[in-house]
Amino acid sequence: MKRKKIFYSFILFLIQLTAIAVYSQEFSFPLYFEDATGNRDTLILGYDPNATDSIDPEFGEINIVDQPWKDQLDVRTGEVKYFGDWENVAPLYESKIQIVDKTCNFGHQINIVAWCNHFPLIIKWDTSLFKNNNCVTGSLLNTWQYFAWDVVYGRTAFLSPDFFAFESDSLIIDSIAEGITPSVYTDGEKTIIMMWFAFADTATVPPTGVVELADQDNFSIYPNPSENFLFIKMDSEKSGVITIKMFNSNGQLVVKLNKRYNANEAVSINTAHLKAGLYYVTLIHKNKLLMTKKWLKTKN
Repeated sequence: MKRKKIFYSFILFLIQLTAIAVYSQEFSFPLYFEDATGNRDTLILGYDPNATDSIDPEFGEINIVDQPWKDQLDVRTGEVKYFGDWENVAPLYESKIQIVDKTCNFGHQINIVAWCNHFPLIIKWDTSLFKNNNCVTGSLLNTWQYFAWDVVYGRTAFLSPDFFAFESDSLIIDSIAEGITPSVYTDGEKTIIMMWFAFADTATVPPTGVVELADQDNFSIYPNPSENFLFIKMDSEKSGVITIKMFNSNGQLVVKLNKRYNANEAVSINTAHLKAGLYYVTLIHKNKLLMTKKWLKTKN
């Protein structure tokens, strides 16, 4: 029985490889997954004007929703929907390949589902494939269905080094826990992680990641406007190390630093090297976005 399963998986793999070779899509890339014990899996994601948002056999897509999950690591694409239409339920169809209609819109999202028995789960991609292509410059992968920036609720990664919020060529999911992978569903005794991916033009991505948060008023930046120094005051009992990011009006990251602070005290940032203009200041604590506020730099 085991040999039959291995043979079937091998035949399925060959069919998919043949389909990729025969039917060329406008853009595609492999998304790599590896767990803590070295088990690996790969998805092929892409877009083409002739593709649909369901199963397209001509692009090598095969519905495997009825196949049981592998024992250790198994990753699949799910349904394709638009922003706001998702629920934490099992997809109606699953595949190892998903070529979607070309929209270049961050609201056009591919569901990714994964069973992982050994965390952390490391997700990697080739960043060079996301350069010099407007349709993919704002592409992002997120573990929360609302694409909250700077891991407000989940983990977020931007895939293109041309995008101002790009940080690395990988996304690491440490475990199934609130604030890391809250989007899950159960399939028998297995807890399945849900992720979302979008091919996105930067024009469709929410500008600078401004997020309204309940405790945003507990933080203030001053003086505003100012010249050589900026102070951030946290009117709360929080303490520890914070990450401060500053973006210019073009969305480019110009300052990124870690600061230790004590409750109800202000931390200072030297801004003398920055050009005059409008900036966005973000404050992150323990992988949570605490605030995003505007600040005006005046002439020296």
